[in-house]
Amino acid sequence: HSVTEDCLVPICCGLYELLSGVLLILPDIMLEDVMDKLIQADTLLVLVNHPSPAIQQGVIKLLDAYFTRASKEQKDKFLKNRGFSLLANQLYLHRGTQELLECFIEMFFCRRIGLDEEFDLEDVKNLGLFQKWSVILILGLIETSLCDNVLLHSALLLLLQILNSCSKVADMLLDNGLLYVLCNTVAALNGLEKNVPLNEYRLLACDIQRLFIAVTIHACSSSGSQYFRVIEDLIVLLGYLQNSKNKRTQ
Repeated sequence: HSVTEDCLVPICCGLYELLSGVLLILPDIMLEDVMDKLIQADTLLVLVNHPSPAIQQGVIKLLDAYFTRASKEQKDKFLKNRGFSLLANQLYLHRGTQELLECFIEMFFCRRIGLDEEFDLEDVKNLGLFQKWSVILILGLIETSLCDNVLLHSALLLLLQILNSCSKVADMLLDNGLLYVLCNTVAALNGLEKNVPLNEYRLLACDIQRLFIAVTIHACSSSGSQYFRVIEDLIVLLGYLQNSKNKRTQ
């Protein structure tokens, strides 16, 4: 880590911001020369793997601008390549931040929403399929937010609201490892218990419990063999937690 790197970060962030702004107002006739030529989604997925939260945020905002101008074919290609999962995996290597969560919320709802702001449950149902898939990014932020209890609480609460508002998005979350994320978070939280104030620990444990309850209600009130597997997975994973060496996890 050097002074040069510290100087490069604001320059790179400024360039990402400039590119995002230009891309959003670029005339349609010029898009063909820019999209997937000068600005490529695959390249942005690599660039986001950076230790600087500011650069991560800059890349995400440029990617969001790319999605705003992308054709249906370009969006379908991104989904086919499991782009949101790849993006979440890249960011899993770094600590979660409130700014990242706010970027993901904006990408999901296609508008800026504050962490403490209520949203209409119908808003989630009415989102396009591409927007719904971006919920994976919020899921990917849970385990990386363990060092920030306020951020983790906000992310868990947001997931709970989203899960309760749309069965399609609930299925997407389950298909992309919601139960594993929650169980990993419980185990990790109990490993950090001495560093977490008791009232905050109880709040986070309650958040996770409410998500488990919401998943159970969703699975029991939906028809299809895949929902039996959800219940089976939940029983198995909770069994692993119960057999943990950590008394609090049990």
